[in-house]
Amino acid sequence: MLTESVHSKQMEAVVRQHVFDIDMAHFGRISLPGTTSKAPTPDSSNSATNDRSKYLGFKSRLVQDSRELRECWVEGVRYLTCDDISGKFPQTYAVRSPKWIDPETLLPKVAGNYRQAFQLPLHRNTTLLETVNFGCRFLEEWAASNRVQYRSKLHDWLN
Repeated sequence: MLTESVHSKQMEAVVRQHVFDIDMAHFGRISLPGTTSKAPTPDSSNSATNDRSKYLGFKSRLVQDSRELRECWVEGVRYLTCDDISGKFPQTYAVRSPKWIDPETLLPKVAGNYRQAFQLPLHRNTTLLETVNFGCRFLEEWAASNRVQYRSKLHDWLN
């Protein structure tokens, strides 16, 4: 059970990192409230306050997400190491890619074919498709070793 919990923490960290990257890209494009040089309009008195509160809320959420992301990575890496995966989940470990996978890899050219190599350990630049491929293989191997009947709906698309 501990391994399953740690696995979900590690996958959560990957997803959070991607969300964080999207948030940071958005954060970089927005200007500080009150820095625009537009002439005031009759309806603009309320919009500056609204923009400022949106900005402060976003900034607060960004800081909190960053803190939680760091905690997820620390916990995931502490409890699910490559040695654990290679020893307890040899089939999953055997299909990992020994080579660096470029995170800029494009989505599959054929819809419905989502099989993609994955690297271990999962890291900051692990793509979402790598994470899904690892997660499905890991879960299927765990289920088989614990005599749990399980087959992912993604199984055919990933194999």
